[in-house]
Amino acid sequence: MKKENVFNQICPEHIFNATNNGKIIIDTEGTILSTNEKAFAILGIKKQEMRGESISKSLPEIGKIATDALKNKDDILGQQITEKGISIILNISTIKEKDLFLGIVVSFQQTILFEQAAKKLEFYKSQNKELNAIFQSVSDALWVCDGQGYVVNINKASEKLNKIRKQDVIGKKVDELIQRGMFDKSVTTQVLKKKKQVTIVQNVKKTKNKILATGTPVFNESGEISLVVINSRDLTSLNIIKEKLEKSLEESDRLRNVLQEMNLQEMKKQDVVGESEAIQSVLKIALKLSHMEVSNILLLGESGTGKGLMAKFIHKNSRRKNKIFMQINCAALPDNLLEAELFGYEKGAFTGARSNGKPGLIELSENGTLFLDEIGEIPLVLQSKLLKYFDDQKVMRVGGIKPRKIDCTIIAATNRNLESRVKQKRFRQDLFYRINTFTITMPPLRERPEDIFDIVNHYLDKYNKQFQAQKKISFEAFSMIQKYNFPGNVRELKNIIKKGVVLSDSRYLDEHLLKDFRLTTEIIKPFNPEEVNVFNFKNAMMAYEKDILLHMLKICRTTREIAKKMEIDHSTVVRKLKKYSLSTSGA
Repeated sequence: MKKENVFNQICPEHIFNATNNGKIIIDTEGTILSTNEKAFAILGIKKQEMRGESISKSLPEIGKIATDALKNKDDILGQQITEKGISIILNISTIKEKDLFLGIVVSFQQTILFEQAAKKLEFYKSQNKELNAIFQSVSDALWVCDGQGYVVNINKASEKLNKIRKQDVIGKKVDELIQRGMFDKSVTTQVLKKKKQVTIVQNVKKTKNKILATGTPVFNESGEISLVVINSRDLTSLNIIKEKLEKSLEESDRLRNVLQEMNLQEMKKQDVVGESEAIQSVLKIALKLSHMEVSNILLLGESGTGKGLMAKFIHKNSRRKNKIFMQINCAALPDNLLEAELFGYEKGAFTGARSNGKPGLIELSENGTLFLDEIGEIPLVLQSKLLKYFDDQKVMRVGGIKPRKIDCTIIAATNRNLESRVKQKRFRQDLFYRINTFTITMPPLRERPEDIFDIVNHYLDKYNKQFQAQKKISFEAFSMIQKYNFPGNVRELKNIIKKGVVLSDSRYLDEHLLKDFRLTTEIIKPFNPEEVNVFNFKNAMMAYEKDILLHMLKICRTTREIAKKMEIDHSTVVRKLKKYSLSTSGA
């Protein structure tokens, strides 16, 4: 059917009844000429013919206002009344043809619909107010452009960042702003072109700042871009913040380095030397266990790796550091004496016993630490008694009848494979599980060759001071020492240096060390022949280390970059630079 045919079939009555408002047409005498279906529905009146009836008689409340409108021949708007128990909003419009007054049209709707609409309007107003408050309070600079590239809105942060006023850009096309020289390029244009999120760096002519701008498209239901939201940040300020942060991190690292140096110095006083990852990992675990007052710690490792030093280190860094530290080598005493030494004995417990008895090492270690070295050598009979102490912390002296409760930290050590001894029935499985709760494995010296320099230097200084000597080791001799396997680990190295300082008649310990380390290979001379005997190993190593750092300072801008290229900790770089009075600013 053609459109014009449809239109010809629509009559005024159709339009009159299709409206959502109730409508009544009244002539100049107040007589109802016509009423639409909506009016009957709103007022709850049964559909009936009201034509020809008086409005005042049929609908008294509407009639009052209609009478006034007819009398004054004027419109009346927004009157709220109650008709037939229904609250309505009433509007009256006059019907005129030129100067001839023909009557009025009464239009009304239920009040509840207006209230609902008002609530929705108020909600949208409130929501819009909240969104605008958020938009204006965001610290990032925000722009909103429409799908044609015209600026819809900008927030206060954007005005401040770009040194512009909102009224100068809203309604303007971004291309126009580019032509005016406000920016060198537009992120909005690229978003509209690529139809995806785009990030660019803009140059702001007025402020001479660089801005990182990200444009994000908003698509409508048709898949077209309706809005572009631009988020901008000042790269100049970000760079300043970055520099401040780096300086802050440098200062933090410097303070951490100072503390680390203090810790290293304290560790060296306890003869715990080394900066390798292997030994530092062990020290971190040991410190954690000591600070948490953990007992039943098992130290494993080859002979001479420093298990005894580590036990003392744990004790000295715990809250029991001011209490007694007792130790016993369980392999050094006969079985019958070991029990008496550990648990003590009562008067007359055995032949030769003291007349008043004797407390054992566990009792003497109360509130302190007891170190059981070579625990793998304890006889099976005594193991069961030691297990009982681990279970209830009670000690029964040999020949005694009354147990004593003793609180002490137990640290055990062995160079034996306890699991193997358990399988051989030479060590109780339950005792093994009891002492194996917290295990620290001491790395052998051959697995941390980078620590040999510090260890040699530490003990050389120590024994030079102790024996008032000025012995030295050449760099060449040291380079050979590093090739040695050290079956006796740190203990072997320490004893050989001590022996050399005491017995060597030469200023340099080279020959003595090479003999003791059984190094028969000819010394390799890394330097020119004229320089041999000029450098001792300490000075040579320091010179070499300084040269490396000077080279890295030439090719790197920051200490963190140096640490990354050298594959070492940043704190180590800072400490080394400080050692040689070097800095990145002087590079």
